[in-house]
Amino acid sequence: KMIKPDTNTTYGVIVQEDENGDLLLPIPPMLLAQLGWSEDDEIVIQVDDQGRFILSKDSDSKND
Repeated sequence: KMIKPDTNTTYGVIVQEDENGDLLLPIPPMLLAQLGWSEDDEIVIQVDDQGRFILSKDSDSKND
């Protein structure tokens, strides 16, 4: 199910690095709720032809 958030809404976040060197992208709680995602969901990040980031919940995520 694809949900397109209001295109006028923007979010600023700072990418963080954990102790293993993995990058963490904090998603604002309001956006998580709008998408029906939880903090434990695994997210797939892709880049489209125009350089935009596309985030989607991993279909194999344990928290479906």
